[in-house]
Amino acid sequence: MNKINNKKKIFKIGLFLTILIIFVIMGIKKVTVSTAPFGKYVGSVNVTLLDDGRKIKLLNDFIYIDPENVIWKAPAGCIVDGASIPRIVWPIIGGPLTGKYRNASIIHDVACE
Repeated sequence: MNKINNKKKIFKIGLFLTILIIFVIMGIKKVTVSTAPFGKYVGSVNVTLLDDGRKIKLLNDFIYIDPENVIWKAPAGCIVDGASIPRIVWPIIGGPLTGKYRNASIIHDVACE
């Protein structure tokens, strides 16, 4: 019985480490390609924090124009949570609404609705 429990523990640890490595690699990839032209944001992010402690509501339109001049609009009133980044990986890649990926996470959330 202990051998089965040990195998389950080893499997869970291996799965966690695999997921962790994938997120680290994704983070490194983002950093290494950051010199490429990515388009531009129009306006600034103005939000109100919602009571659940995780979501925000946009107070004004926020726009991203990609390198091919496609316009991605996050209209005022949208509620977003920062690309739904799982809490377990926040220490590795950052929180969902912090740092240099905040603006992208807002556009991402609206585009995925």
